[in-house]
Amino acid sequence: MQCPECGSEAFKKNGYTRHGKQNHRCLDCGRQFSCDETEDTHPEVNSDLGNEQKNREIQLIS
Repeated sequence: MQCPECGSEAFKKNGYTRHGKQNHRCLDCGRQFSCDETEDTHPEVNSDLGNEQKNREIQLIS
């Protein structure tokens, strides 16, 4: 896991988000982040999945 701001791997635990996810604070730049922010996401895949879900919901409503 790396800091999304500076890429540093030097961080410490820093409480929890209001949704119960672990917060971390970068020891180099001071930015606070959670694990979700550091995950490598693929927007093109996620948007396709979102469109598929929307199409299924539309079919169910129709």
